[in-house]
Amino acid sequence: VQLKTHMEMADIKTLIKNESPRQWQEHWSQGLDSQFYKTVNPAVANKIPFVIGGSREREVSLGRLRLGRTLLNAELFNMGLAESETCNKCNEDVKETVTHFLLECNGRMPLQTTLRKLCRQHGIEPNLKNILKNKAAIESIYKWININEPNLKPWIFR
Repeated sequence: VQLKTHMEMADIKTLIKNESPRQWQEHWSQGLDSQFYKTVNPAVANKIPFVIGGSREREVSLGRLRLGRTLLNAELFNMGLAESETCNKCNEDVKETVTHFLLECNGRMPLQTTLRKLCRQHGIEPNLKNILKNKAAIESIYKWININEPNLKPWIFR
């Protein structure tokens, strides 16, 4: 017995449209790559998230922060380009990561105060995921570094 099945093109497109993101999300969730980025953006999307506009430099900077691929001491140490992974700004024995830089560093308290204030204004909890998804917070980080620590700009935003 031979059965012929027929699907309309619209049905095929709908099936692909629904199934592809499901499989992509499953693969993304189970994969070991990009663990830092997954804390910021746990769900896949068809559109590029977080575009804030402006210069390419800003977009690259934002991408590096979200991926955790900055040239802060923790990352430099992992690449064999720094003697220590600890933060030079707060002089504590703690890794200089993106989380430390934005939320924990005693030497960068004004930045943290600004970010916490912005989070309150937007009704969001001041954590890494919310900060790196909030356009106003990203702008504040970018401006703060340009004004207060321009010597860090090449290290974080290149």
